[in-house]
Amino acid sequence: MTRLADVFVAAYQRRFPFQVMYSGIPKASRSGVDINTPEDLARWRAFVHGLEAKLNKIPESALIGRPQWVTRAYLLQGIAEARTDDTCQFELWDI
Repeated sequence: MTRLADVFVAAYQRRFPFQVMYSGIPKASRSGVDINTPEDLARWRAFVHGLEAKLNKIPESALIGRPQWVTRAYLLQGIAEARTDDTCQFELWDI
């Protein structure tokens, strides 16, 4: 469980360095831009879907009462937030 969460956070930091500055996650570098090409966003979405599939294979009942249960909840929230782009496609908004 912790490994899956670490993989998600590391991938998020690589792909969205600008957003990380506002997340509270410590980051050594303050440079970079968030991905926004259709190809990169498609890869990110495929990654999130794959991670969600792996997470769903781990029974929640096996984690209840353990620290990994809390990690699972945070990871589920992160995946849910990442999946909002599946519908909204914020990259298409001209704001």
